[in-house]
Amino acid sequence: MVYFRLNCVVLYVVLLTKNIAFSQNECTSNRITNFTLSDDAIISWEPLPTEGCTIDYYLVYTRSGQEPERFFNVTDTVMDISSYMQICATAIIHVIPVSSEGIQGSNYMMITTMPLPSNVNFTIDYIRVSPSGDDGSVLFEWGINQEWRSCVRHYHLVIYDEDGDEAVDHFPTTTSYTLTNLVACTNYNFGVRAMYNLEHEGPLSFVKYVTPSARLPPPALESISLGSTTANVTFSLQPYLENRCHASSLSIFASPYFSVVYPITDQINRPAVTSSINNLLPDTLYLLNVTVNNTAGMSRPTLLAVQTLN
Repeated sequence: MVYFRLNCVVLYVVLLTKNIAFSQNECTSNRITNFTLSDDAIISWEPLPTEGCTIDYYLVYTRSGQEPERFFNVTDTVMDISSYMQICATAIIHVIPVSSEGIQGSNYMMITTMPLPSNVNFTIDYIRVSPSGDDGSVLFEWGINQEWRSCVRHYHLVIYDEDGDEAVDHFPTTTSYTLTNLVACTNYNFGVRAMYNLEHEGPLSFVKYVTPSARLPPPALESISLGSTTANVTFSLQPYLENRCHASSLSIFASPYFSVVYPITDQINRPAVTSSINNLLPDTLYLLNVTVNNTAGMSRPTLLAVQTLN
């Protein structure tokens, strides 16, 4: 077996010998050399005839991808196979020299990948982005000309967000990808390109997308201080970089005793909210229902039971 490397693809040339019976008056020309496939999809070889024996023609068999097997009788040692082989698909090619007496020589088989055409166009035809679930995930889909799809080894998906310092990269092999862990209320740029290898890749095509709004999770109790008629409670909120939907207020309800609303000045470093509740009754149990409001609406409540001092 002989190995060649063309276009970063390993090419195998296998000599399939066979026992051929012939008399001393018969000859068999059973050898060729330099059996190659060029970047232009042209196969070529050189004969190594046996002394006193002439090669009359060659049997050539080809098969690639979904294309049917084809058979040829040729006299030339150069053959263009680009018109009937599937581009970028695995190709199996046999060449068998035949002597002037009609005796077949050895079977030379090449297993390789059809080269990338010089006119390949890896431009993305369309991009479609749509929500794919209640968890905020997004289905990112794109298309490329069907003629070149078999040549794409993988795609390069790039994600930029408005506050991100670096892009996030993914390398899917299909024309769709589900993006998870996206931040609500965020402007994203999604880019995608088709790639054959590092030397052959298409241009990045971008689409802008704003993730839907999402409610904040329930406020988390951070600290509490109780007196006989007062309660000071502090609640932390989900960080801004995890949910960028504008937070507007924190509400505390203790029906039927009172309800208070505390405005929030939202910012990148989303602060905790401290509430000072006065005029409570001594030695009394209060059940607090605490929610936070943002552009998506009211969060699920945090339920907190507090007992004032005697």
